Amino acid sequence: MSLIFLDIETTGLNPLTSELVTLQLLTPSGKSMIIKDPGDLEALKPKLERSLVVGHNIKFDSKFLKYQYGITLYNVYDTYLAEIAISGGKLVRRKGASLTDLVFKYCGVTLDKSEQCGFKKGEPLTAEQEKYALKDLKYLPEIMKQQQAKITLFGLENIIDIEMKCLPAVVWLELSGFHVDVEKLEEIKAFIQNKYQETEAFIQKELITFDKQCQLDGTFVSNNLNLSSPKQLKQALRNRGYDIDRTDIKSRAKYANDPIFQNLSDFKEAETLLKIFIKPLPSYINSKTQRVYSDFWQYGAASGRFTCGKPNLQ
Repeated sequence: MSLIFLDIETTGLNPLTSELVTLQLLTPSGKSMIIKDPGDLEALKPKLERSLVVGHNIKFDSKFLKYQYGITLYNVYDTYLAEIAISGGKLVRRKGASLTDLVFKYCGVTLDKSEQCGFKKGEPLTAEQEKYALKDLKYLPEIMKQQQAKITLFGLENIIDIEMKCLPAVVWLELSGFHVDVEKLEEIKAFIQNKYQETEAFIQKELITFDKQCQLDGTFVSNNLNLSSPKQLKQALRNRGYDIDRTDIKSRAKYANDPIFQNLSDFKEAETLLKIFIKPLPSYINSKTQRVYSDFWQYGAASGRFTCGKPNLQ
């Protein structure tokens, strides 16, 4: 299988609404090319689909090529995912695995990214932009070479193979999106909202003392305990006689059969569903397709599991 290094510059981050400005390619022999404002890439499609395509965070490039040009990168090597695996998950969602980081780590060069936002559709490239575009590719062969030495040393070949084979499926998943039944979502919202209000009312009644006012951390509150405040909630529970220093689920476990704590668990669950999942979801629905397009990070946690965001559908 032939090998090719790839990078792109775009007008934005969303392949559904942004455009591809340049496509840069580099062969193992050192031959490079820049395609500016490509109308179609039919001539390159067979080459790209049959080669091992190497890039950094290549999910981004793959999404643009698949959505806008119908090109599927079936065989990929992502220097970003590889570095995460080599680190044992320590670099997940942290500094240390960006292209700039890897160029410095493996090549001893400080990469200048000042031209990153200067590419525009329909405008010719400046000499500086051409140099910048090719520089992103220039160091990929050396990064890949040194990474593969570490992969062999640590016995990570099978892990890397799984991650790279998974990446095209993640591209398909993100571009496919998810249909949202808005009417059903409103039904669920009403049900959860009712649960939220019922459990809140029960806990407020039980925790606010029989006096008209109760002192919480030096302030008086009247029939209005903020259950979302760990500080207020902890003090209210202690006022009621519960021996508790924290209000997280683990600390509440010893009172799991107590009606107050049962309602508190139901309240916390309803609160999370409403704030993090149900209420934000409609704002993410694409007006043209009526679908939601989340980001899925296949190496999103240190454990190696998937994470999801913008919005979290997982």
